[in-house]
Amino acid sequence: ILPFIIFGVMMGTAGSFPIQIIAFFFMDVLKLDTDNAIQLAGVGLMASSMAALFAQLVVVQRFKLSAGQLMRIGIGTGFASYILFIVGNTYGIIVFALLLSGLGFGLIRPGYAAAASLAVGREQQGAAAGITGGAGASGFIFAPLIGNKLYEWDPHAPFWLGAALMIAMAVYVLLTPRLR
Repeated sequence: ILPFIIFGVMMGTAGSFPIQIIAFFFMDVLKLDTDNAIQLAGVGLMASSMAALFAQLVVVQRFKLSAGQLMRIGIGTGFASYILFIVGNTYGIIVFALLLSGLGFGLIRPGYAAAASLAVGREQQGAAAGITGGAGASGFIFAPLIGNKLYEWDPHAPFWLGAALMIAMAVYVLLTPRLR
């Protein structure tokens, strides 16, 4: 299950960056005051959450993609979101990046959970679910520690790292038979 733990930590960390810093990003990149940044960040985060729900309730259910397909499509979509965060300097582009982020991670997470479930026997299902769920949640520990320091240096730096993590995840999935 070690490959799933490694992937989960990368996934959780990459998926947490936008959530952790988006209000500050609106203030610094769009030059908004605190009240407006908070309001607009809320709208952007709602778009991200709705896209994640759409991915899980519609795309995953209707299209019956394999675990590997969900992870690969999600990684590509998440990578595209990070590119938009890096180049985007308008509210619309940044909200669209949040929407793509929600969609991408809304696909990666069920693919990852399904792949982990398929990798273990019936008697290990609960343990695998707990360990992989915890690995994904660990991103909410690592992202602020890493992302805030990077953000102090440059507001786009956490998104560069997020894009690099998406590339690392794609390569890791391709090179790790258990994840494929």
